[in-house]
Amino acid sequence: MANQATVNIPRDVLEPIIRQQVCAGITAALGDPAELIGKVVARALEVKVDRDGVMHEEAYRNTYPFIETICARTIHKITRDCIEEWVEAKRPEIKTAIEKRLARQTGPFAKALMDGMTEAIQQSWRFECKVMMARE
Repeated sequence: MANQATVNIPRDVLEPIIRQQVCAGITAALGDPAELIGKVVARALEVKVDRDGVMHEEAYRNTYPFIETICARTIHKITRDCIEEWVEAKRPEIKTAIEKRLARQTGPFAKALMDGMTEAIQQSWRFECKVMMARE
């Protein structure tokens, strides 16, 4: 019979020691944290996505670098906000310009409409007019 010794170590004592050793081994294998994080961030920013910033399983749909889509979307939003603020600040001037333009605008359509309405009123005691705008 061989010389053997059996030691009973409780699980709650042994498990934290094993966990600590495994974590230390994984951390050592990963190398320099700053370098690893830099590589992961660079790869995440360069991943190819569609124009909306979504990565698809079909590679042909992923044509733009992720960072470009995020930057473009952000710049578009800032630009939109800036223009909306400017237009809102210029509201009185814009309203005046529109009113002036409408007051002097008598295009062929308006003339034809007015001529047609005038003639219809003169020829008939009952006049009906329906103007409908096409919806987009």
